[in-house]
Amino acid sequence: MGTITLALRTAQSGLLANQQALDVTARNISNVNTEGYSRKVVRFENSALVGAGSGVNISQISRQIDEGLLKSTRTEKSELTELTSQSTFWNRLQDLFGSPESNTSISHTMAEFGEAIESLAVSPNNALEATETVRSAENLTKQLQQMSITIQDLRLQADQQLSDVATELNTLVNEIDTLNDDIIASGSVNRETSDLRDQRDLKVTRMAELIDIRYFARSDGDLVVFTANGRTLVDTVPPAITHTSAAAITPTTTHAEGDLGGFFIGSSENPANDATTEIRDGQAKGCLLYTSDAADDSLR
Repeated sequence: MGTITLALRTAQSGLLANQQALDVTARNISNVNTEGYSRKVVRFENSALVGAGSGVNISQISRQIDEGLLKSTRTEKSELTELTSQSTFWNRLQDLFGSPESNTSISHTMAEFGEAIESLAVSPNNALEATETVRSAENLTKQLQQMSITIQDLRLQADQQLSDVATELNTLVNEIDTLNDDIIASGSVNRETSDLRDQRDLKVTRMAELIDIRYFARSDGDLVVFTANGRTLVDTVPPAITHTSAAAITPTTTHAEGDLGGFFIGSSENPANDATTEIRDGQAKGCLLYTSDAADDSLR
C-alpha cells in the first residue's frame, strides 16, 4: 500500500511541476513584446525520500539575462542620453545663430556692419555712409541682445529640466528600494522573485538614462546603486535628491558664485552633498552643460 501511495505522489509531483513549467512558458509567450520582461527558464531537481526517488521539484525559475551586457548597455545609454540632451539645446542654439548664407544670421549682420565701416572709412565725410554705419551697428546690437536673452532662456529651461531629473530620480530611488525589500522578503520564504527583478531592472535602466550609475547585488537579492563617483543612491536608507531651479538667469549667473542651486544627493543643508561637478553622464549631465560655470564661459 505504501509503495502505491509513493508511486501516486511521485506521479503527482511530476504533474504539478510540469503544470508550473507550462505556466512559465505561457507567461514567456504572452510577454514576448512586454518591455523589460526577461525570458524565464524552469530548472527541475530530483526529489528523494529516505534515499529513494520520490518525484521532481522545481528548484529555481531563473531569468535569461546577460548581466555583463546589461551593465554595458546601461553605461552606453547613459552617455547617449547625455549627448541627446545636449544635441537638443545645440540645435536650438544653431538655429539662433543661423546659417552663414542666411540674411538673418548673426554672421550676415556682422558682415554688413563690417562693410558699412569700410565704406565710412573711404568716405568719412559722407552723411549717407555715416547713417548706414549707425543703422548697421544698431541692428547688430539688437540682434546680439536678443540672442543673449534667448540663450539665457535656454539655460533657464535646462536648469528647470535638471530639477525635473532630480524629482524623477527621487521617485525611482524609492521604488527600487521598495522592490529591494519585496525581493528580499519573497526570497526568504522561497517565493519566485523573477518578475520583481524585471520591474527593478526597468527602474534601474531608466535611472541610468538620467545619471551615471554603478551597482552591485548582494547575496540576498538586494541591489545597491551609486554614482560613478561613489555617491550612494540606493541602499538601506536612500538619500534625498534635490535641485532647486533658478527663477531667472542672466549672463552673469554662475554656480560658483552661488547664483545657481546645486544638485544635491543627500541633505541640501550640507555643502559636501553637492554633486554638481561630479556627474559624468545622463540627462543630468546634459542639462548641467548649460548651467555649469564651463557652460557660462562658452556662451558668453
